[in-house]
Amino acid sequence: MKSKLRIFLSLLPILGTLNTSADCIDTVRAELFQRAISKNLISTDQNIDDFIFNRIKTFKNLARAEIGHKVQDSSLNGLKRSFSSEKLLETISLEKLPKDINQLLTRYWSNHNSIEFQARWLKGLLKAVIYRTYNSGSIKQIEKLERDETVPEKALVDTILNRLISTGLNTGNPERVWLSLSPSNFGELLLDRKVIIDETFRGRDHGHLIHLMQMDMLRVTAKETNISQKVVGDLIEFIGRDKSIALDDFVFRPLEDIWDVLFDSTEKDFSRPEILNIPIETALGWRAD
Repeated sequence: MKSKLRIFLSLLPILGTLNTSADCIDTVRAELFQRAISKNLISTDQNIDDFIFNRIKTFKNLARAEIGHKVQDSSLNGLKRSFSSEKLLETISLEKLPKDINQLLTRYWSNHNSIEFQARWLKGLLKAVIYRTYNSGSIKQIEKLERDETVPEKALVDTILNRLISTGLNTGNPERVWLSLSPSNFGELLLDRKVIIDETFRGRDHGHLIHLMQMDMLRVTAKETNISQKVVGDLIEFIGRDKSIALDDFVFRPLEDIWDVLFDSTEKDFSRPEILNIPIETALGWRAD
């Protein structure tokens, strides 16, 4: 991509000769964009596809390394150790949750530990973010993408938030969390269908955007299951309400038996943010390969 995806760099020097106000920046940028197209300087679909192909290859290799090359991702669900995992599996098997939520969780139970699913999700996201960067990103963002091969965080967040509008989540005002929260306070955020950006973990293995990305994975799962994407918002509110469900052998508690099992676990699989996040951030160019 570094050698192929050159859009504005040869045209940027003319900006230095212009006395541009805030209002005319967009006009200048649009003119540069059109001239780039006419001179065939803009990235072709094939160039972008090549870049994404290489990043997905990197993601898959690192994802396999995170769980151990001798471990098949198809075996990960069977290796879960927590009682909460057993409770979740039995609860959805008995169809004890609201119908659409039960369907979503049944499919996501398989998807969350599937490297092929994650790669398919990431491929679509990368393409959407790259096109968003070229279409509406700043010149600085485009230059950084081409020079450093780094996906702009703002474009990534904006793309995911736009995709999550269909889920019924509260995407208008993402909740940036700066301190550790008690389970009850965290549950209140979920009850309000908040989209969470966990600034506490920025720059750390857990990652600050991992729960935002997990919500998008849920959205894709709902779409593939042919159920309304609004069930994602319903699920998050259901988890936040944390209303206990008494079954024959145990009491099912959504916050610990869904959220802690699928999105924030300590298992050695992709339900653990520290394991899922590292390959994703590397594919985005945010970590060294």
